[in-house]
Amino acid sequence: MYFKTFALFTATAVLAAVNEPCIGSGGRAGVCLATSTCTSSGGVTIDGGCPADAAGIKCCTKASCANTSAGNCRWQSDCGGTSTSGLCPGPAQMKCCSSAATGFGGYSAPAIPAVGACQAVAVSGAKKVVAAWPGRVRQIYCTRDCSCPGTSDHCCGKAIDFMCSDGGGVPTMSGREIAEWAMNNRGTLNLKYVIWGQKIWNPSVDGVKAWTSWRTMEDRGDITQNHCLSSLRTMDYDTILQGKYPAKRHAQRVVEYIRSKVPDATGALYLESRATKLLEDNDEPEPFRQRRFFYYLTGCPLADSYVVHDMDSSKTTLFIPPIDPETVIWSGLPVSAEEALQKYDVDEVKYTSDVNAELAHIAGQKTKSTLFAIPNQVSDHVTFLGFDDKNFNILKEAIEVTRVVKDEFEIAMIAKANAISSAAHRHVMAKVKHAKNERELEAVFLADCISDGARNQAYHGIFAGGRAAATLHYVHNNAPLGGKLNLLLDGGCEWDCYASDITRTFPINGKFTKESRAIYDIVLRMQLECIAALRADVLWDDVHLLAHKIAIDGLLALGILKGDKDEILANRTSVAFFPHGLGHYLGMDTHDTGGNPNYADKDTMFRYLRVRGKLPAGSVVTVEPGIYFCNFIIEPFLKDPKHAKFIDADVLEKYWDVGGVRIEDNIVITKGGCENLTTAVKDPEEMERIISSS
Repeated sequence: MYFKTFALFTATAVLAAVNEPCIGSGGRAGVCLATSTCTSSGGVTIDGGCPADAAGIKCCTKASCANTSAGNCRWQSDCGGTSTSGLCPGPAQMKCCSSAATGFGGYSAPAIPAVGACQAVAVSGAKKVVAAWPGRVRQIYCTRDCSCPGTSDHCCGKAIDFMCSDGGGVPTMSGREIAEWAMNNRGTLNLKYVIWGQKIWNPSVDGVKAWTSWRTMEDRGDITQNHCLSSLRTMDYDTILQGKYPAKRHAQRVVEYIRSKVPDATGALYLESRATKLLEDNDEPEPFRQRRFFYYLTGCPLADSYVVHDMDSSKTTLFIPPIDPETVIWSGLPVSAEEALQKYDVDEVKYTSDVNAELAHIAGQKTKSTLFAIPNQVSDHVTFLGFDDKNFNILKEAIEVTRVVKDEFEIAMIAKANAISSAAHRHVMAKVKHAKNERELEAVFLADCISDGARNQAYHGIFAGGRAAATLHYVHNNAPLGGKLNLLLDGGCEWDCYASDITRTFPINGKFTKESRAIYDIVLRMQLECIAALRADVLWDDVHLLAHKIAIDGLLALGILKGDKDEILANRTSVAFFPHGLGHYLGMDTHDTGGNPNYADKDTMFRYLRVRGKLPAGSVVTVEPGIYFCNFIIEPFLKDPKHAKFIDADVLEKYWDVGGVRIEDNIVITKGGCENLTTAVKDPEEMERIISSS
């Protein structure tokens, strides 16, 4: 009923829906696979189930569950009874389920709502349809959890959002049907784009895609959960960044936090920027990096400056260095007070010579006043004598806590940094095949960032070839690349003090080896499933634990690990291969404030987790799982009988040259889920195509 403009599809052979769930005679469920793959996996083919497939693709299942119950292979989220792992062919999400299937997955299949039906159930003006599946589309419904007009296309009906998760729902149509429906109704739906298999189809730019192209975009081999959480908000960050950095709003949040700890606090906040310093034994200045606490309350990048915020009047006064005629000769005119007032979100701009008079004025207006400052960040000539009390304990804490939740402006700056860094990552991929040394690729990355306006890196980048990728913070970036398999690139620029932090791992010659691809697929699944689990108030420890469980499943399937997966988890043997935390907060610092890590934790799985506790909406985290083959880390595990019994050293021997694989994106936590700000390519086939075609 949705094919009125697509007669092409009925006359053209359809690509097989590899890895789509299927239902055969007698209610037996399975997964669509090549017959050879089915047989080698110990499965059997059954009639029916797979939609109009090419020759050699059949519905594959197990004859029965190993526990001899009347079950069969099902998507785990469709299982109404007990599911047992490791017994089914196909993707890891297929489990042997002890409950009988009735219809596809045991659920009835509702129809897709009519075009525009969202208007009846969602916010005014919304025309949004959401679909979720592994393999087939699982549920169609309308968004209703945000207000329009808003800044998010995700909320306001400009996108079809294929939220691909394995969290349950009602299976409905095949991937082909939802794709054709979206394309047929793109005008009525007012679509800007469609997220599909982590790639974007823009109707106005790409035109109408043939179904074969859609299938190519969707297929992920064994990775069937195509979590499409890729930058659903097409943020116009450049427009947002034309405004002023919201320093006064930040100051007010800091005051609110202080008063939650010190009721009825009155007085002033005082902060200093970083001072200009010369290199030792040299007349050249040190590279300048602004103090983040000062920047948070000013948005000002200038050195040798101060800020005073009156807690009662909410007046913010910025103090900048006065004009020095001798400096002007060499460096030109600095920013004037008038220019600074126009640039920064403050109420008044004075010169630093006026700061003591301003502090005395504020103190004299109050019967009991407190000066809040940060210890060891106050110049000797600045005096707080007029204040009744001085508090050097809480201001730093207040800023660290309030920095966790970002506003729209801050997210726009992180998004801008991500856009520049993502483009630089892609350029390095295009150059890697011809590079002789790691330093050449670092030069490509830095040049791209600088040419796009980002002169500063958020951290020292990692350009690690071969086994060097097993060193978590490798910084030499100066080794030859000849004879090495992969490059791990961990690099991100900053935009006006706000960081990006992105990691990609890709084959130097343009083609993953069998072992490298196997590890890459495990890490990609770790990342995608962890991203899909993110939403406000999720416990970060739980997401980190999920990553380890997926790693264990994957390493067991390869034979690197052996034994019972629950025992492996309990003994923390997976830490040998995934030794670091899943990620950290991101903001003005790469490892941003407020994470409350516990590096004294006796549990080795959580010791290096930089964020502990629940994630609030508005926070930004990195999701960066990895699997590494580092002799220094793994050898002690091999010598310890507690762990050695779970590791097959002979199989492990084949993987040392993989080095390490890490994939890292920057994620904004929202009330109902998350948004991915990182657009750097991570699809393995797409990376291979970029490298091979260079």
